[in-house]
Amino acid sequence: MAAMEAARLENDEGAASRFFETQREYNKILIQKEIFWKQRAKIHWLRHGELNSKFFHMSTTVRKNFKRLDMLVDETGAVARDQEGLCRIANSYFKELFEAKQGEYDPLLNCIQPVITHDDNHKLLSQITKVELTYVSSLYNVVYELVAKLLANRLKLVLDKCVSKEQSAFIEGRSILDNTMGATKIIHALKRKTNGNMANLALKIDIIKAYGRVDWGFLRGILLRLSFDERWTYWLLMCVTSVHYSVLVNSDRVIPIILGRGMGQGDPLSPVHPCL
Repeated sequence: MAAMEAARLENDEGAASRFFETQREYNKILIQKEIFWKQRAKIHWLRHGELNSKFFHMSTTVRKNFKRLDMLVDETGAVARDQEGLCRIANSYFKELFEAKQGEYDPLLNCIQPVITHDDNHKLLSQITKVELTYVSSLYNVVYELVAKLLANRLKLVLDKCVSKEQSAFIEGRSILDNTMGATKIIHALKRKTNGNMANLALKIDIIKAYGRVDWGFLRGILLRLSFDERWTYWLLMCVTSVHYSVLVNSDRVIPIILGRGMGQGDPLSPVHPCL
């Protein structure tokens, strides 16, 4: 540091180069020091991490204290610092996020035209073949994931009928880049427009927590409106609604949440349902 300060205060032609060279050497030393302490910490963990030792208990205590919640603020701005208040705010937040909302879906569902034919339903409900099962069983070893992937693979056969041409993500044969290119061309055209009485407007919509906002009742209405068979709709909804969540606040379990919407992002069906 002293060498860097001395080089910075000098006024000759080589002062700048000496300053930057010293700075590079200093940064290199800092990186080497950081690597050294990381390696040393790793050695300690390899030696004592899994033993019933003082080092292990100290590590878990530090980790627990680091993750502990000390304060939460609710939607009204009220601050809670006690455990009961923290659990109350956490429960209220997740109830608002995952509980079903009362709403009227019919006006929107009436705009959807039936597209699934009797033959489509027959293919969806047909007996699972050995080829299908062999392919899926090589990828998954959990019963739920096997069933969900089988349903997702069959749903892809008719998904092109159900989703409008403007939706390009998660559909086989379409590219998500098509929408990006289209949006770029539209913005470019708006910027180039310099005359005329007709005004134009572009809206950028950010859908927050898209997977957590999928309402199960609305999803069922869409499936039936598209003319999917009742049994097929029941199978899909069984996969979606079988999920449950547990919320822990500082190791305390909050009141159970009655779910009415939301999907897991790692679910084999999760890329398909938002398209519908």
